[in-house]
Parts: sequence; structure tokens; C-alpha cells
Amino acid sequence: MDVINNVQRHCVVDGQRAGLRVPPVMIASMARSGKTTLLNEVYRALVADAKFEAILVTFNGQSGFTLRVDESPTVGFCRGLHEQLMGVRNHLAPSVDALKDYLAKCTKPLVLLVDELNSLTPDVDTELAILLREEFLDRPNRHLVFTCHHRMPLSEALGSRGIGDSPRPFVPIGVPTSLVIADYNAIFGDHRKISPVELAQWGGLCGLAWSIQCTDFNANIYFNERLDHCPPDNLPADPDTHSAFVKQICSGARDPKMTRYQRYTYLPSTHLSKEGCPIWPLCYIAAFLTSANYPILSQFIASVIKEVSGMEQGTGIEWQAIVLAAVAIRIHSASIGNLHGHGHVELVVGPVQKDTQFMIVALPREVVDVAGAEAHVRDCVTVGSRSVVLAYATHPSFKIFDGLIIHFDGSDITVRHGLQSKQGKAGAGSDVPEGWRGFLFRGQAPQRKRMAKVSGWVYMTEDQVTNFLPVSLRGLLPGMWPSGT
Repeated sequence: MDVINNVQRHCVVDGQRAGLRVPPVMIASMARSGKTTLLNEVYRALVADAKFEAILVTFNGQSGFTLRVDESPTVGFCRGLHEQLMGVRNHLAPSVDALKDYLAKCTKPLVLLVDELNSLTPDVDTELAILLREEFLDRPNRHLVFTCHHRMPLSEALGSRGIGDSPRPFVPIGVPTSLVIADYNAIFGDHRKISPVELAQWGGLCGLAWSIQCTDFNANIYFNERLDHCPPDNLPADPDTHSAFVKQICSGARDPKMTRYQRYTYLPSTHLSKEGCPIWPLCYIAAFLTSANYPILSQFIASVIKEVSGMEQGTGIEWQAIVLAAVAIRIHSASIGNLHGHGHVELVVGPVQKDTQFMIVALPREVVDVAGAEAHVRDCVTVGSRSVVLAYATHPSFKIFDGLIIHFDGSDITVRHGLQSKQGKAGAGSDVPEGWRGFLFRGQAPQRKRMAKVSGWVYMTEDQVTNFLPVSLRGLLPGMWPSGT
């Protein structure tokens, strides 16, 4: 195990005497992705080895630990460590000197394992950093292993002994991942087949897949339970926080408002996503939207999750659902004043003004063409109110389009856009109805535009399709879906 190897290598080093900056081991990944499980395995391995004294302290949501209003991270750390070692709660925090005296009594190499250090101090408080450095990195026969939701910025205090020292390195260890469907089928058994697209939307994180498939994990409950101590101006319903969230899922933009929510994202490294660009899985996108009081959009995203779950690759339905989800997010983004993306985003969704009412409408099964859809949408909108409607077909024989974007200016329909999705390279098979404009999203679109054989269509190129998808959905492009073996 990589963690154990690093502990054995660095624990015996006297960093202060040797002039070395001993690197701590950091296990960084999103919530429910297996960090705690991996850390517990390391703890059990160290205990079984009998050469080490291992101390495991956790600050995750299940620990029941909460930093008190009057506590510094250092005081909270000392209290949490004491409470969990002694098996007590609500105890007075021992002093730092008392903690040092306790640690000095250990006769074996001592390894401190801290679960979710970021829950205690997001950026590594300077005072706590000094304590961790002096007691577990500079001393011989000591070492530090910790988990966090993202790579924590190790402060100068943790990395340096004096002014001008370069930052201390760390050893990053990842949680188990796999993009091989057979691996998951071996774990889950024949009763639950994993589809390529749902594995892609989990980012290949084995722990997250296990949580969703094999436990009673509920993303909405998990998300809301962790909002108890959130300041009102950082709740999902806060307009600035919600705007920052939408920007992040659309463009990957970082924002201080999103620091609290890092636990719900992972950081891939692909040609479709900048290094370090936070990616939100669909389950947490839906949970945030529910808490932000956008139930219709949240339920629509949840329906997309259902559509892509357990389906055999090649049906085309999953790609159709992904495109509709992307369109819904882009329209929502525009309706709150965030039209992020290239010009083709507005080309597809149309000119959406801020505060426009956004509606998602499931067309009745008896509606099988655009004329019936338009009539149904007119019955849904409010006269005198500006609206944008994303309507989608529920009957498999609906003609030409999978989804419709209809703008209503309060008195009449002003924009009629139709959407069709093809998982491969195939083109459209029919002309677009008069008064409408069609947009073809192909999962394997060519890089250059080609003339359509039928009229009224905009054939989106590979770059246009990729850039239209919000950043958090780009891993769901068919070309990114994992193989079965």
C-alpha cells in the first residue's frame, strides 16, 4: 500500500536535524468517495504491524465533532483528539503542552491519521500548522497522514521553518478509481449492471459508486445535513452563492462562495477539463438545486440520473437525456443572469433575459408533433409573463425532435428551436418544420461543419457540442464513456 510505504520511509527521519522537510501524506477526494475507508485500512494495517503506534482522529460529519464558536482550530484539534482517544464528549480541551506531554510518552514510532482535516480548518490555520509540523513532521519517529476534500494549500507555517523557505512538499495518494465496468460488475454482482454513462458521471470513483449502489446513501439528505452551521449568506438559496454554483458547473470557475462546497466536487485531469477544475456529479447538482429552491430543475436532473442508470450502451436515450440536462442548465444559467459560454450557447437557447421564467414541460403522450407541442405550451405559460420553456417528448413517435425550446414574450411565441440528439455520427433525416430551427447534437460530431442533406438544421461541430455542455457534464460525452473491459 502506497501510504504504508511512505510512512515507513519518512517516519524515522529526523527532519529538523537532517535539514529535510518531511512530506505528510494527503488523501484528497470528494465526499463519499472512499477517503475514510482508505484511512481506516491504513490505521488497521499500522496497528497490525505492531511497529507503530497509530492515532486516528476524525472531524468528518459522522464524528459528531463541531468546532465551537470560541475555539481556534488548534484548541478544537486538541479537544477532538482528547475526546476521541478517551471516548468522551463535550470535554474541556487540553492545552497544547498537555498534548505534547502525552505524545512524548509513546515508545513506538507514532503516526497521526486525521480524517477530513479541512472540516476543522479549510486552509490550514497557521497555529495548528506549526503544531502539526513540529510534532509530526520535524520530529523523528513521527508522521502525519490526513484526508481532505481537495488539496489543501499547505501554509508557509506548515512548509517552512524560516522566512524564504519554499513550500513543504506532500505525498498525494488517491482513492481507488476505475473506469472498467467489469470491475464494478464483479463487486455489485449480476443483480445490478452499471452503464458506461453512469460510471462516467461518477468520475470512476469506486467509493462514490459503492455509496450510491450498495448503501442507503441519499445525496439530498447528506447535502442538507451539512448545512446546519452554514452562514445565511452562503446557503444555496443565497443569490450570490447560487450564481457562483451555476458558474462553477458551467465553466468550472472557482469562487470563495464555493469553498464550503468543495466536498461535493472532484478534480479530473483530461483534455476536456482544465487541471484543477471542480466537477460536480449529477447527484450533488440535484441536491444543491433542491436546497436552493429550484425543485423543478432538480427533479429534472434526477430524472436524467434515472434515465442513464443501468442502461445498455447504444440505446441513444442516455445521450438524449444528457443533452436535455445541458440545455436546462444553460437556460437556467441565463435566466439568473449568467450566460457563460461561447456564442453558440445563445445560438441554441436563444436570447434569455435575466429573471425570465424558466419552465420545464413534459409533453403528454398524445402530443406527437410540434403543432401539438406548441398548443400545449401555450396552455402552460402565463399571458403577460416572459417565459422560456424546455419541452420534451414522452412518446417515442414524436416527430423530428427530442426537445423543444420555446420563448414566450408575454403575448406570443418568439423563438422556436428544436433539439435532436444522435449518439454517433448520423445526420438528421427530415427537414425542420416551417417556423422552426433545428440543432443536431451528435455524440461523435466532426470537427468541421458539414452541409446538412435536409433543410433547417444547424449541425453542431465537435467543439460546439463540447463547449455547449457545462463543464461538469463534459465527461458524459459518448467518447468519454468507459469500455466494458
